[in-house]
Amino acid sequence: MSEKQYNLFVTFSYIFNFIISATLLLVNIDKESSVLNLASNLGVALSMFSYFYDIWLHRMRRDHIIASIAIIALVLFKFIIGDAFTFDRMILHLLLYYPTMNRLDRIFLRRVFWYKIIFIFAVVFGSKLGLIQDQVYSKVTTAGEIHSLGFINGNAAGVVVFSALLDLVILNVHNTKKTLGITIGLFVAGFLNYQITYSRTALLMSIAIATIYLFKKVLLRHMVSGGKVAMLQMLIVVANLLLALNYDPNVTWMSLINRVVSGRLNLSHIYLSVYGLNWMPQIVTRYKYLRAWDSLDYYLDNYWVGFFIKNGILYCSIFAVLMFLLLQGKRFNLYMLLLISVCYIYLSMESVEYNIFLFTPLLFSLMSSLSFEKYKDMVVLND
Repeated sequence: MSEKQYNLFVTFSYIFNFIISATLLLVNIDKESSVLNLASNLGVALSMFSYFYDIWLHRMRRDHIIASIAIIALVLFKFIIGDAFTFDRMILHLLLYYPTMNRLDRIFLRRVFWYKIIFIFAVVFGSKLGLIQDQVYSKVTTAGEIHSLGFINGNAAGVVVFSALLDLVILNVHNTKKTLGITIGLFVAGFLNYQITYSRTALLMSIAIATIYLFKKVLLRHMVSGGKVAMLQMLIVVANLLLALNYDPNVTWMSLINRVVSGRLNLSHIYLSVYGLNWMPQIVTRYKYLRAWDSLDYYLDNYWVGFFIKNGILYCSIFAVLMFLLLQGKRFNLYMLLLISVCYIYLSMESVEYNIFLFTPLLFSLMSSLSFEKYKDMVVLND
């Protein structure tokens, strides 16, 4: 297999995993389907083949060593802890794709972007034909019925559209002639997305990336180290945890944040109060508060708080160290740093997993790759 053929295979592997992971996570179909489970396992196999073939083609490097140690540790952790620890396939995909991505370029991103658009239309079209169930529900903040368009809910539809917009701002990072036009288009797309899905999170984050894109000329001039990127990531995660732990509805600014995020801060506080923080992983189920006349069903919509509660402080600390090791020796411009931060903030308001297929900036090695320079479309630079 030549270098070009290998890059095509990695692209196919990545797009296949995007379709499967997005379907399992966001589409309103039977998640226990044997076909989907088989496809999910095939996706992991494709990732593993990409990883080992990369070692054979380019020899083992530092990135391979770090990823291999992390994968072995992940497997051992599962073997030792047992059922209390949930094996996170998205983290496994991150590790397997990490060493392979630094040789890919904007052609790869363009293909991923268009397949995301095709995926969105396919799900919506499938719901209109009756092949995928269209969930009808209502929200307190809106009047009338809302259609999920084949996704599990409006937020799920919103995050897929946001994912495509995120890829768009990366692809057009050096399109200097159409900055204002693309920015306006991003704002319009964000508001249209809200009018259809009523996903406030997708709207807020779409506005954020449109604003970042508008000021890209300034942001691209400033470089930051991978260590600082990792530190900012940890700061966002820890801030989520501290806010949820210390939430008090009587504190004005905390109450305001809770309203902005549609009560998610209070829900995080409830889950932390019920389950607490442990050093080791624990099994977490959907919490129901029983009253004399009914029950209240609480769903945790904060990935980071759930990450700490389910996996425990020890695993989360190991994950933090891993992020520092993966990012060590790399450099990012401020533009990409902010896009990564938007992804981390998005995860603070949704429970969509640490999904590299939805949040492209989390492909750190690709975002810091010199391959962009080849196309005069360089996003970030390596040391």
